[in-house]
Amino acid sequence: FDATGKTLLGKNQLGDRVEVRRWDVATGNLTKPGLADQERIDAEDVVKRFRPTVATTELRAFAFSADKTRLAVVLEGRAHLLDVPTARDLGLDASVAAAHGEVALAFAPNGSLAIDGRDGVAVADASGRPLRKPAGTAAALSAVVVAPDGGSLASVGDEVLLWSLAGRADVRRVGTRAGSVSFSRDAKRLATTSSNALEIWKLAGLERTGSLPFSSPLATAFSPDGKRLAAKLQYGPVKVWDVESGQLLATLQSEGCIADVLFIPGTDLIAYVTNAEGVKQGEGGP
Repeated sequence: FDATGKTLLGKNQLGDRVEVRRWDVATGNLTKPGLADQERIDAEDVVKRFRPTVATTELRAFAFSADKTRLAVVLEGRAHLLDVPTARDLGLDASVAAAHGEVALAFAPNGSLAIDGRDGVAVADASGRPLRKPAGTAAALSAVVVAPDGGSLASVGDEVLLWSLAGRADVRRVGTRAGSVSFSRDAKRLATTSSNALEIWKLAGLERTGSLPFSSPLATAFSPDGKRLAAKLQYGPVKVWDVESGQLLATLQSEGCIADVLFIPGTDLIAYVTNAEGVKQGEGGP
């Protein structure tokens, strides 16, 4: 969703090509069909100005800062921090720049950069200086998610790890391999999915406050007020629970494979995307 909650953006992978589509939330009308992935195009443009001889297929991972002035990229086994207007290398410290194997990149709201790869999670500040050198586990990596307040990062692999982005050395293990994780907007709770359950954690003290039986949940989303949690199966309904009591509030039926689920900002509505019905809306609880 955009900041107003009035436009929904969806991305579709078509072989080597990515399409981005935009819908008007109120009408459900497709406003800009078949656009190329503009963010990747912008990243490739910066990379070409930085290193004209590099093939765009070498761009394995990238992330823009929130203000779009910096770009983190992984090229030929090394992470770079680039100034977007000038394509100048800002000099990411060598101790955090090595990027072997699969790598995920994420900027925190405060501008720090997290690099998660085979050697663990490394964190650099906005100028590229190391806040933490690579540390952690060589577990298989699938995703990194930065908390909305920028204070921590969840790393998803063979186990879920919660990292501080404040430069301290603490790292906490949340659980075994998860399909996905999501933070509440106030960054006080974390939801993790496993093959047979949906678990809710209170980050203060890392206390597990709920375990909801739900076979193979693939994605979760907290409501803006953090009081409800939606989860989806690949095939089957979207379900919505009360976070405190664990009470099931709503079941939204749908046809086809559900790709994602999100709460629409400023409303009690949930949007979910299916390969059979496109973007659908439903009530996210009483």
